Amino acid sequence: MATRPEQIPAQPFVWLGTARVVITPPAGGELSGFIARTAPMAGTHDQLHARALVWAGDQTLHDAVALVTLDLVDLNRETVEAIRAVVTAQVGIPPERVGVICTHTHGGPATLAGRWLGNPDPDYLAVLPRLAGGAVAQAARQMEQVVPLYGVGHEATVGRNRRIAGGPIDPAVPVVRFQRLDGSVAALLVSYACHPVTLGPDNLLATADYPGYVMRTLEAIYPGALAVFATGCCGQINTGHTSLDGVLGRGQHWRSYREAERLGRLVAGAALQASEGAAHEAVVQPIKLAAAPLTVGAATTEVPLPLLPVLADEDLARLQEEWQAKRQELIETAGAAGAIAQYTVWLEWAEAARAGRLPTTIHGEVQLLSIGAIDLVLLPGEIFVEYGLAIKERCAGRSVITIAYTNGTPGYIPHRSAYPAGGYEVTEAFRYYGYPSCFAPEAGEALVVAAVNLLNR
Repeated sequence: MATRPEQIPAQPFVWLGTARVVITPPAGGELSGFIARTAPMAGTHDQLHARALVWAGDQTLHDAVALVTLDLVDLNRETVEAIRAVVTAQVGIPPERVGVICTHTHGGPATLAGRWLGNPDPDYLAVLPRLAGGAVAQAARQMEQVVPLYGVGHEATVGRNRRIAGGPIDPAVPVVRFQRLDGSVAALLVSYACHPVTLGPDNLLATADYPGYVMRTLEAIYPGALAVFATGCCGQINTGHTSLDGVLGRGQHWRSYREAERLGRLVAGAALQASEGAAHEAVVQPIKLAAAPLTVGAATTEVPLPLLPVLADEDLARLQEEWQAKRQELIETAGAAGAIAQYTVWLEWAEAARAGRLPTTIHGEVQLLSIGAIDLVLLPGEIFVEYGLAIKERCAGRSVITIAYTNGTPGYIPHRSAYPAGGYEVTEAFRYYGYPSCFAPEAGEALVVAAVNLLNR
């Protein structure tokens, strides 16, 4: 029996705007993400984008919140603030209500100036805020009424713990489906916790990696919709290799675009299941809007991130001697180019550390963006999966999506359980990010506390 119009339950809504802008640089610059990559960008496999979502309670944008995701490895805080400034100038949305997310693809240009993660093109960094901020402004100019629906899919085969075989991962694929009154999809916000590193250091083409295939697959299924991907907490989660594989050039034969497509479609399948599961009632009956819109909001807080004790000068000097000898041996024996490049960076880092040129006071931003009862928790850097799981566990029963690589990167933030075993994320990665030592275990724990406090507030 058909439902009479007066029997259709009203659903709360928001105003939503969407936009997408190409941010692919020209060939010839440095790509970021692999110390073993020794050649410049040769071309483009698939375009890199800035994808913007703006949502608000009404068309005046007085309470608007903006989210822009970029197919980049990450950004310094200065670039994030430049993007926010463009948004505020063009649209009027305050900086604290603008979230900037990087997908962390290792097939994008170098963007982290002052680190040992590739040399950015200053002209590209100069134009990037205008492109990303312009995407938000474009989205704000084309708002429509939608109903946000929340669902969670499951994908346990793509992301793997690279430190512990069978170790913890986060298989959840949360989805926010922004649905129009006629049942069509205006946008999808999808998240999954896995490094976009399917392609290895031998890839010299710009690519969004597997998240690009996630978005293109969903946009093919939902014509006219904008799919947005936000990488979850995946500091030690990737597609099945170790950090040393990249340095030594191992396993390149299966790190292919075909594999990235397969993995992207797996995640897209889980997202599709979540999307359609959330919308099943709307297939049977049309949507009727409630009299009042959903409440939207934003909050942010700065968190000090303490470091482990810094090595003494004599210890750094000893390491320099060891690294110099190993580097020379590799050169003389035609060793792996990645290993030679690694020791080159470490030697430069040690010199900077001994000269006192590395920062010792670091902060990370935790941001909360809400759409009614749906909460997006934006966390800084390469935060370990346990922290994202902890936030969701402490807020069980709520629709919480934890997102990493947001609002400027402080680098790897390991879980307390990782320190006894050491390894790349604990004993090496901080050098590439330009710090004198790894973050202390208290750093990640402080981010969890800050996130839970924002959620509870």
